[in-house]
Amino acid sequence: MPLLQTGVGYGDVDTDGRPGGRELVGDDDHAAVLWYQDGTSFFLRFRVDADPRSSGGSRLSPFAWGVVLDTDADPSDWEVSLILDASGSGPELAIARNTSQAVGGDPRDPAEADVPPYPQPARYAPDGDVWVRDADTALGGTPDWFVDVAFPLDVVRSLGVLDQPVRVVGGVSSNGHALTGDLAGCDDGATVSMATCASDPVSFAPAATCADGTVTVGEGCDDGDLLPGDGCDASCTIEPGWTCDVLRLGLVGTDTWVDTLHAPASWSLDAAGTTVTQSVNSYASVYVSSVPTARVPVRFEVEVQTADDDDFVGFTLGFEPGDASSPSADFLLLDWKQATQTLAALGTADAGIRLSRVQGIPTTANLWAHTGAVTELASAATLGSTGWADNRAYTFEVALDATHLVVSVDGVPQLDVPGPFPDRVLDGRFGFYAFSQRDTRFELLGPLALSVCDPIDTDGDGVPDGTEHFTTGTDPLVEGAADLDGDSLPASLDLDSARAPTCPT
Repeated sequence: MPLLQTGVGYGDVDTDGRPGGRELVGDDDHAAVLWYQDGTSFFLRFRVDADPRSSGGSRLSPFAWGVVLDTDADPSDWEVSLILDASGSGPELAIARNTSQAVGGDPRDPAEADVPPYPQPARYAPDGDVWVRDADTALGGTPDWFVDVAFPLDVVRSLGVLDQPVRVVGGVSSNGHALTGDLAGCDDGATVSMATCASDPVSFAPAATCADGTVTVGEGCDDGDLLPGDGCDASCTIEPGWTCDVLRLGLVGTDTWVDTLHAPASWSLDAAGTTVTQSVNSYASVYVSSVPTARVPVRFEVEVQTADDDDFVGFTLGFEPGDASSPSADFLLLDWKQATQTLAALGTADAGIRLSRVQGIPTTANLWAHTGAVTELASAATLGSTGWADNRAYTFEVALDATHLVVSVDGVPQLDVPGPFPDRVLDGRFGFYAFSQRDTRFELLGPLALSVCDPIDTDGDGVPDGTEHFTTGTDPLVEGAADLDGDSLPASLDLDSARAPTCPT
């Protein structure tokens, strides 16, 4: 798919770069940068002025080709870079974040933070990530070539790139952290900025797919399944007698395990309804959201926005308000501690990510050291003993069904735990967790447009319109519409005083 600029192909001046595969070329009909995704990989294609390989060889010349992405519609900065870097001993896929814009609005501003585990080695075709091929154009008078590269789609998705339209600046570079050479979309000899060089906004999201948990154009609803009778049918059409609303992150309730060492938690939800913060050094506490645990994968970002303290952040599956003091509580807890720490009153808490099952009422010591009512089930693959870093955002993806719980962090699989899981975990809600750690930010990345459907009850009597026994608005109490004795007569019409089965006379 070609990128566009002002409605036509995302082009470039063919004399503002350096020759030999370092000059991007394009015009209204032949974009300089193209993209595609197939559900597994995210592909970028760069049209260059000459064969980009070393003379007579099959390997790329020591340059780099990539894009920077503006994901927040703010042209004063960009957020994510995807670069094929061949400047070293071998090609690498470089994925990074721009966490601090040194020069406002400049697409050449370097990224500060690699997205772990990137950069990673890239492989050449036919079974790799990198291809070089003839472009069948000669926009500068000599044959053009394509440099193609594939990035893992799950990593790109984890960075929020698929969640909203983005603007793109493509370019050539000498490294994997900045676009230092020719930029597409603008004349490098003139004023260079995100505003002047970027493409039109483009959505990299896949075409609408019913049951993916996201309401898109052409869908009346999408509740994450194809089951009829729940308000949203198999064609993502709202069923008669139902109403469907788009789910937003909301507060179902909060709960805490009170102790004598910490303060009450302080949770707040932002105006956009996607970010919640916990600001104090608090009791172990859960913010129970309106997001279901198992209908579609849950993606969120967590960041500890201070260098003060080194304790727990995480999430719960199936925790409900009141569970902190309920002997019948049964939920899953994933917590992540920055540093190993021993307290005389509580025991030892180990650094790293661990998944536990909590049954009954845990003590503060149980939650701290994973003892008693807190039973550890698994530790993370590469972060099992590694703590989180101060002032760094991590992207989690959590996919739960009856057979498996899979958790990834920044696109890297960390947990794959087999079921079965308790029904209340599968049917429950997702919650954010903080324990003894202040200034923690959680931002929901998805689902952001999941349908929640309810039967229409016009007269508010608790009986959906589709099952009313009387004219809507005139029926008696709910129990009057019930058949209490199984004789096929609703109680309000049953003439036998005992409401025993009636016999014909």
